[in-house]
Amino acid sequence: MQHIGMTANALRPGEEAGYWHTHTRIEELYVVLEGRGQMGLDDDVIDVGPGSVVRVGQNVWRTWRAMPDGDGELRWLCIRAGGEALPPLPDDSSRDPERPMPW
Repeated sequence: MQHIGMTANALRPGEEAGYWHTHTRIEELYVVLEGRGQMGLDDDVIDVGPGSVVRVGQNVWRTWRAMPDGDGELRWLCIRAGGEALPPLPDDSSRDPERPMPW
């Protein structure tokens, strides 16, 4: 994919990023898979756990940590998107009502 990237990440209980960062062109979507943690987003702190999905827009300062009393690693995916803005709905699709279904 040309405008999307993804990383898989993990922190042990009590570990933290140790830095804040921001992006001017990239937005990120954090999908928490396991563990418990917190994200710092500008002046806010939010709790995250399995199933949490957090979108972080451009120019938002972010950092994160795994809870010190967690039972296991905080594991998450970070999906990054950049390039040109997408339309609200895809505007490049076509339908073929005559094409038979494969089943």
